[in-house]
Amino acid sequence: MKRVVSILVPLAVFGLLAVVPQLSVDIPRVFDGPLDSPGTLQILALCLLFGGVAMSYDLLFGYTGLLSFGHALYFAIGVYVTAIGLSKWEWSLPKTLVVVALVGLVTPILLGAISLRVGGIAFAMVTLAFAQAGTVLVAKNPDGLTGAEEGVFLNVDPLPDFFVGVFNMKNLYWLALGYAATVFFIVRWATESSPGRVWQAIRENELRVQVLGLRPFSYKLMSFVLASFLATAGGVVYAILLGGATPEVASANLTLSLLIMVVLGGAGM
Repeated sequence: MKRVVSILVPLAVFGLLAVVPQLSVDIPRVFDGPLDSPGTLQILALCLLFGGVAMSYDLLFGYTGLLSFGHALYFAIGVYVTAIGLSKWEWSLPKTLVVVALVGLVTPILLGAISLRVGGIAFAMVTLAFAQAGTVLVAKNPDGLTGAEEGVFLNVDPLPDFFVGVFNMKNLYWLALGYAATVFFIVRWATESSPGRVWQAIRENELRVQVLGLRPFSYKLMSFVLASFLATAGGVVYAILLGGATPEVASANLTLSLLIMVVLGGAGM
């Protein structure tokens, strides 16, 4: 019964959030317009989006005990590869999504394999170094791809019509809601799986896990890659929602913001 309730409650919450674009309700001193206005829906969509990205960071920090200062790098990969693929290289949306998925998997596998050779503060510093390298790359604007401080405006021609224009903001809201719901259920499924139990054991006592004959490195890399890939997916939604990429998405401040969200919301809850 408890398990059924734990499933039905989130479904009910997401169901209630899904009807928000249909409500012409004013909330004074909170929003400038009714809930179904484009401006309000964009704000709510951003809240849902970053809620999903924060959940991906919680998988890494809250459940596995890995303090990363470079999570924004993987979010930025999703934002910039999407914007560059659609705008600079004029790819179709399916091709862009495939490339984003490949980059979003290969990059954390490679960087995670390096970063996870150390632990604790050393791990945090290595992830920060990789993130700063990404920030420098964005600022250097190689071959005019990243646009430096101006960023990259999104070419909306390859996007479906229902994602284009201010009057379709409700569809973008539902896209962000779908992302947040997907991350929630993936994280929940992952943490309740056998590897998820090992992640939590690593958080509590990594040496004990090693003594039991398990390889903490493999499990930590699994958590790192999954969390990073979910953040990359969030970057795709962000690029479509905001219409491009800006350098702020690659900054260390974003990772610190995610860390604060997770701590205030209850890490590993």
